[in-house]
Amino acid sequence: MTVHFFMPVLYYGHKCGNIEISNTQRCYCRYCAVGKIISAIIIHMTRIEKKMWPESYQKVLLGEKTYDLRLADWKVEPGDTILFREWDPATKDYTGRTMEKQVGYVGKTKDWEVWPREDIEQYGYQIISLRDSQAAAET
Repeated sequence: MTVHFFMPVLYYGHKCGNIEISNTQRCYCRYCAVGKIISAIIIHMTRIEKKMWPESYQKVLLGEKTYDLRLADWKVEPGDTILFREWDPATKDYTGRTMEKQVGYVGKTKDWEVWPREDIEQYGYQIISLRDSQAAAET
């Protein structure tokens, strides 16, 4: 499902083709000619629904897990909203708990040729969530 958001300000990256612009306000972003006139920006963002197993669901809910690793067999873009529905694999049914999260960064690995195949097969990948350290937050 595509949701249309009307924004009075310009969003970074609007020239990606997902945003339509009309002509009454000025845009000073690096993608437009300086002073280009625009009036409203319609951002086409998607609302996606996905299952999430209880252990992951709880960790995301508590803020301990700030990433989600998924097979890239569906389209997702920064700014999309994902509705996570908790799924119990033991009962093969939804628990009734839901939460929404906005997508930040999306990294795709299909075309990565960063490590040799034999290293990947031996070690696999690890996904690392990044937060500001306490020391950095205090300075």
